[in-house]
Amino acid sequence: MRVPASAPRAGTRVIRHSAVIPFPLEKVWGLVIKPERMAEWNTEISEVLDIAGPMDRIGGGYRQIWRLAGRRMVSPGLWAGHRGGAAPVP
Repeated sequence: MRVPASAPRAGTRVIRHSAVIPFPLEKVWGLVIKPERMAEWNTEISEVLDIAGPMDRIGGGYRQIWRLAGRRMVSPGLWAGHRGGAAPVP
């Protein structure tokens, strides 16, 4: 049997979280794809830097700052826009 490349590796954990948002999809997605508004809805993010282009298209990107255990953490690289949303750039 072949294990898909996307399957979790030994020692890793997968965490899933879901929520019901009582607003139309277009309104929610319109907010989510705007990094400059991320701190309004994501309580872990305190600031977004280096915004370049929209997140619903290939080529956009941003860096984020968040607090972890009272420490200021800055993403080491850009989160980049792609067809499915935003993902970290390796």
